Amino acid sequence: MINYDPQKYTDFNIYRRRYIPEENILLKKDVIYHISEDLILTSWTALKERTDMAGGLSAYYPKLGVKVSKKITADGDLLYWYNDIMELIIEDRTITMNDMLLDILVYPDNTIKLVDADEFADAMETDLITKEQSIAAMRALSGLLNIVYEGSYDTLRAPVEELASYIKEHG
Repeated sequence: MINYDPQKYTDFNIYRRRYIPEENILLKKDVIYHISEDLILTSWTALKERTDMAGGLSAYYPKLGVKVSKKITADGDLLYWYNDIMELIIEDRTITMNDMLLDILVYPDNTIKLVDADEFADAMETDLITKEQSIAAMRALSGLLNIVYEGSYDTLRAPVEELASYIKEHG
C-alpha cells in the first residue's frame, strides 16, 4: 500500500523538458501524491484546454526511465495510456523530467503505437541529446516494450489505478 501525502509535497516543482520543440515547462497543475526512490505519483490537468482530454494521472519510474500516464476525458473515461521514455533528475525539491521523445501509446483495446521516433532521430542527429542519453532511451524503450509484450504492463498501471481509487475516495 502506498502512503499518499499531497500536503508533504506542495513545495516541490515538476518541470517537463522537451528537446523538440525546445522548452522547459513548470507543470504547475500537477499534484504530487507520493515520492520514493522507485516511484513518483501525480495527478494533473491539461496545460491547455482541450476537447478530447481533461487530464490524467502519472507514475514516474526513475529506474526504468519511463513515465506511465492514464489520459482521461472530462467524464473520467480512459482515452489511452501514454508512456514517455524519460530521464528524471531530482535536485532538492525540483523534479525535472527530460522527455526523451520516444513514446508508446497503449489503447483500451491493447493496441500499441510508437510515436515521435522521428523527433528522437532528429535530436540524435543534431546532438540535442547525447550518445549516452540516446542509449539509455533505447534501453528504456526496449524494457517498456518487453513489459508490454510479456503481459506485465498491469504492474506499471497498478499504482496509477490505486491513486485513482484514492482520489475518488478522498477527493
